[in-house]
Order: sequence, then structure tokens, then C-alpha cells
Amino acid sequence: MNNIASERVKHNLTQEGLAERLGVVSRTIRSWEKDETSVPSSKACEMAQMFGCSVDYLFGLTDERLSTA
Repeated sequence: MNNIASERVKHNLTQEGLAERLGVVSRTIRSWEKDETSVPSSKACEMAQMFGCSVDYLFGLTDERLSTA
């Protein structure tokens, strides 16, 4: 399970609000949050920067919000 939805909520964004900031439609955000489609690397980096976390954390690959490297 990825952390996109939890980070979005933590930053007081709706799916529509996040979609607008990323330049995609809200159904794309729903699809990413449900792991139904892949997130393009450019959008993953954009979200990680926006949320102040690592891409690995966004995708549930680590429990650490920030990379220690």
C-alpha cells in the first residue's frame, strides 16, 4: 500500500486539489492511491517534494519519511 492518500490528507488536500496542483485529473489520483496505475516518475518526484518526504516513503517501500542517504 502506498502513502499518497495519507500524505494528501495530512497536507489538507482533496484528490481534486492534488490533481490540480499536479496538472492531472482527479480520477488519476484515485487510481494512484489504489495502486491501479503507475505514477510517472516526474509526478512522484513532484509529490515527494510537495509533501517533504522521499519517493520510497510515498510508495510504501520504507517507513522512513525522509531518506537518510
